[in-house]
Amino acid sequence: MLDGTTKPCRVCGQDVPEGRVTRMNGQRMHKNTRHASGFSLVEVLISIFVLALGLLGVAAVFPAVVRQQRVATDSVQGISIQRSVEELIRGNALLSRSDRPVLQGGTIISEKGGWALIAADQNFSSEGEWSLSNLIESGSASDSGISVNIRNGDMFVGGTGAFGTIQIPVAERLIPRPSISGDVQPRFVWDFVARRVAAGERPLATGGTAAERRSRFDDDTLQLAVFVRRIDTGIRVPSNQTLGSMLTAANPVIVPVAEEDTGRPTFDGVGRGNQPRYSPIRLGGVRVVLDQTGRPQLNVITVQSPSVPTALRPYVEQLGQKLVDARGVVHEVVRLNRDVTPAQLTIDPPLAQGLALGDGAAPVDAEVFYTTQTPASVSIVTIRR
Repeated sequence: MLDGTTKPCRVCGQDVPEGRVTRMNGQRMHKNTRHASGFSLVEVLISIFVLALGLLGVAAVFPAVVRQQRVATDSVQGISIQRSVEELIRGNALLSRSDRPVLQGGTIISEKGGWALIAADQNFSSEGEWSLSNLIESGSASDSGISVNIRNGDMFVGGTGAFGTIQIPVAERLIPRPSISGDVQPRFVWDFVARRVAAGERPLATGGTAAERRSRFDDDTLQLAVFVRRIDTGIRVPSNQTLGSMLTAANPVIVPVAEEDTGRPTFDGVGRGNQPRYSPIRLGGVRVVLDQTGRPQLNVITVQSPSVPTALRPYVEQLGQKLVDARGVVHEVVRLNRDVTPAQLTIDPPLAQGLALGDGAAPVDAEVFYTTQTPASVSIVTIRR
């Protein structure tokens, strides 16, 4: 109990009852008559809950940030890779081989070589359209044009019995090329689709000999749309192997870019099932969007079904995705609006009016080539023969 005695406080100078004065470091000060404030258990639990929500939000955003950083890095590296790929294509001894005379049945004929294996083939891109690759599962190609073995990723140029084929193994399309020692490991792989650019007369539809019809193609120029993709990042490499040795094995158990049977990418080099499945370049349709006044916006498109399966649409509708149209123009998705259905993609550059509208004023489906994995780069390479 407090008595009536008061003494001055050395800190504030006020007279306070003797019972409310204490000493600290030799000085007389007030006692705090109020209890020290603290946190209750409920307040601590609420704080932990709020912190957990924040951490979950960061965890959800982090993969997207990492992916965008990877796409940005790949785009920068893809620009420098483009020239290397073009040099590899032009420097391929088999593809650059010229025609040569050979004796056949007592007659000297011109044996086709290199790109002429498809340029001289009247079944390949006869109207100047891009030719989608044939998908095979074993052996070499039997159809004309470009073929891809979906079990190991090897490509073939040509395919008809009259001209033969040229194989481009996946080992030759890895960048950088893996070293024998394993010190250099591949990070990218490239593929292409092709078309002819007619330089002379239109081909004969009927009449004339096969040689006469074929000769109308001999001076045609070829164009390639080359897609460079990052090798799947989820590939598991055993400690006693390297990524390069696994991809270049005689009977590989993985491929550089894998997909399911539905076409969905797996990013693990395997796909689904007992055998790996290589993810090829695909063909789909897009359509321009009309504005509020009914005018077409040539730089805003939607992905069309069923040309692009529903399962694959999310992979086409990605920032940084690249699309090649029928005229050989490469478009990049620079903005994505998922607040509407179907999602609207802003592309740069816009589609040409002739592709987007056809011969009329209403939008039509425009064909584009794409890969479900966002490519590091896509370039158009012209092969003049």
